[in-house]
Amino acid sequence: MKNLLMCLLFINMQACASQTCIFRSVELERGKLNLTIKDTSASKGEDTYHKISLCNMPNGILLNYDLIIEENIFSGLDTIKAIEELLGFEGDTSLCVLRVLKYNNRSSNFWIEEQRDYSIQLEALYLINLLALNKPFQYAPIPALEDTKSKEKATIKGEIIQKAFEAYRIWFKVVKNQGLKKTLSEGYYPLDNSGISWY
Repeated sequence: MKNLLMCLLFINMQACASQTCIFRSVELERGKLNLTIKDTSASKGEDTYHKISLCNMPNGILLNYDLIIEENIFSGLDTIKAIEELLGFEGDTSLCVLRVLKYNNRSSNFWIEEQRDYSIQLEALYLINLLALNKPFQYAPIPALEDTKSKEKATIKGEIIQKAFEAYRIWFKVVKNQGLKKTLSEGYYPLDNSGISWY
């Protein structure tokens, strides 16, 4: 599996050098590792799910967040361009094929909410964490956002997610200005001073 991933990553880096897109949204069936894109010309129903995928890579490569970290799948990508593309998913309320899960076993938080789905726009922010942060699951144990005062949670749409995107854009301006490494070394993270946190 590791050799296959490394081979695919090399092919992806070569393709990305000649293509403008890094990420795209693909339609997948939940519960199946379907590496072909479904026909999206039909009307979208409740059983329609999506996943952010790398361009010119099999659709299932980013289905496992742990594997993204373990295999350094995002190494070799232009981080600034990748973050910019992921921020472009704002407003996409398509449901992610993955469900809300806890990715940090050391976190004391447990997701007990009835809502088990999250949107592609929220996944885009989660992938920025995986792309930019050294310990993304410590920063964001669960792909869900919370208002720090009201304790209201959001996974699909609404004001909480809008505020999170605004905070990520402000953080990204600083990253573009002074670089990712310096920004993080100063202890400045995407949701700082926003009133929003990852759950």
